[in-house]
Amino acid sequence: MRPQPTTDQTITFHAADGQPLGGTIYAPTGSQGPSARLLINSGTAISQTFYGRMARWLASQGVITMTYDYRGVGESRPRKMPMRRFKARAADWGKQDYPAALAALQAQSAHLELPTFVLGHSFGGQIMGMTPATEQARGLIMVASQSGYWGHWSGMGRAQMAAWWHLIVPSLAGPLGYLPGGAGLGADIPGQMALQWARWGRHRDYLLSDPELDAKRQFAALRMPKLAYTFTDDRLAPPKAVDALLSWLPQASLERRVVHPHELGRKEIGHFNFFRPAFKDPLWAEVLDFIQEHRRPDSLPIPQTPNIVYGKAA
Repeated sequence: MRPQPTTDQTITFHAADGQPLGGTIYAPTGSQGPSARLLINSGTAISQTFYGRMARWLASQGVITMTYDYRGVGESRPRKMPMRRFKARAADWGKQDYPAALAALQAQSAHLELPTFVLGHSFGGQIMGMTPATEQARGLIMVASQSGYWGHWSGMGRAQMAAWWHLIVPSLAGPLGYLPGGAGLGADIPGQMALQWARWGRHRDYLLSDPELDAKRQFAALRMPKLAYTFTDDRLAPPKAVDALLSWLPQASLERRVVHPHELGRKEIGHFNFFRPAFKDPLWAEVLDFIQEHRRPDSLPIPQTPNIVYGKAA
């Protein structure tokens, strides 16, 4: 497809509890028009602007794409209230903000009969199992989405994650009322969010351990086609942690990609580089192919496959 011109539209929408949230919709404006729509769920403490370049490229390929910020982050950060007084939990990001963003995307293009897809990066894939709203999607893409239980790491990484959940987050977020970005995330996040997140990270079943979420049932209901990426050099989402999350999903409709940087001629992909333009070919293009393949309602489920080492069976 020849790239189309695009437009960016900044929007404000509201969660069901009235919380205002900021988002951006990237849309194609060429004569070919759109063929699908995609919502991008950010990772923890990552501003929606980080995903803007991929969103704009997807729009040029005919996919209306929306990015947004969870409450307490970026354009959804409180303007007239210090972060230590702002009340928001990790569950709010999944049960309130994400469904509202999905509804806002669909409302913006309600006059078009388009299939909806959701892409989640890291925590953004975890929240797919916090709400039945995900069942509206034709397909899901998970990029480095993992269970955060510290025991899924090994060596020094295990010690660092154990310290993060048991010591660093509680000792900072409790007394301060928020978790400072300087602790390692790069941006401040609400204290209640950090403390709930840490409780999950200390439990072997991670967020499945929280009865409020009913996440085990929600993940099991996601029977649509799914594409999941693991990167072998990702210290924040090692293969064992990704495997744990993916085990919660119906396997028959799950396609996995285990990517080694050297197979793409790169030294590093890690947890973030998937979203940089240098990886447009082949990784962004692969996401686009997945969307185009499954945008029709009669598209067949993906057959169960072994792990894939980019283009090869593991």
